[in-house]
Amino acid sequence: MHSELLGHEINNLDLRVMAVYGAVSRGEKFENALKAYDLTEEQYNDNINRVLSASA
Repeated sequence: MHSELLGHEINNLDLRVMAVYGAVSRGEKFENALKAYDLTEEQYNDNINRVLSASA
């Protein structure tokens, strides 16, 4: 993850949520994506709508 390139524009949790979303969109299994980006399903579910609406 290259969060250092974004400075403080996007917090680390949001970057990881977006990474899981992207990985799943590319065909990765949801469980594997969560593990790869060190998120729980609860963290993802609690934040995905907020993150997606902020990027729209």
